[in-house]
Amino acid sequence: MFYLSRTELRLKTLLSTISPSSLNSQKMILNLNSLNLSSKTFSTTSKLRKRNTAAALIIASEILSGKIQDSNIKTLSTMLFDQGVDLVRVEIVKDDFNDIIESLKRISPKHTYIFTSGGIGPTHDDITYEAVAIANYQMINNSQLPDNMKANDLLEVHQQTLEQMKAAFKLRNPPVEVTPARLRMATLPKGCQTYFTPSLWVPIVCLKNIYVLPGIPTLFTKMIMANKHLFFSEVQSKMHRRFVYTNLQEGDFAFELADIQKEFQDFVIIGSYPQYNEHADWITMVSIEGDCEDVVNNVTELVRGAIKGKTELEELSEPNSTQSK
Repeated sequence: MFYLSRTELRLKTLLSTISPSSLNSQKMILNLNSLNLSSKTFSTTSKLRKRNTAAALIIASEILSGKIQDSNIKTLSTMLFDQGVDLVRVEIVKDDFNDIIESLKRISPKHTYIFTSGGIGPTHDDITYEAVAIANYQMINNSQLPDNMKANDLLEVHQQTLEQMKAAFKLRNPPVEVTPARLRMATLPKGCQTYFTPSLWVPIVCLKNIYVLPGIPTLFTKMIMANKHLFFSEVQSKMHRRFVYTNLQEGDFAFELADIQKEFQDFVIIGSYPQYNEHADWITMVSIEGDCEDVVNNVTELVRGAIKGKTELEELSEPNSTQSK
């Protein structure tokens, strides 16, 4: 097929320009018979390793109705990536007991960490603490609540949270009273763990593997970043990621990219993302992610040559204008 020989030529030309030192003494071998570079070049210790996984449940009718736009997932996914945890699922549900409970019971057993955002305020539609407590009860007992038990029976006033709330409210001008409605924000699932953030009275509430956070983005960000040490993988290393930008469209290099991914599927994950912005200086962004920085850098160079692209370090890039497909 024509595209094979065209890609072979691109990669062969690229390899002739790479010095041995830039490959960290690892020579990339071009297999002209199959187009692909040999993955045998890299040590088995450089392969992708199994990591802890996470899922997020956004509880907000206002997002589903278009009144506001979520920004917490961007914060959460970035933090988890840096911590070496794979965020593999995000769900959005309305402020409904049954919907929240159903989602939690379904995703909690499948993942290491579950994060919820929203629904912990003082109003009638803030029901996350109750729903988390009920879901946990049902998962433990494999049954519904008995007729003589209500959701409130699974909750209790958390004294440390209450004391910190009172202290924070006294400092406001004018001071704020702890009303029964506000007391709901300190009424947490029984047996939960709490993780506090400096300067904030509201804690991250954890019941089993479910971590409950507020929906307000400023609070969510402060709390999740202050407690990011709680979330990690046994691998104990972050993933490495590079980007390549090109003025080619995806259809121009899809086969070549697929061939490179197939050869290095045990070492890296390659993704392609187009954008439609006539003022941008690139059309398609390709990401290369993996556990071994040397492998990521070397495969990045191969991708760059195959798609006639340019590379930049992740922290210098702003790939926020790309489109989901």
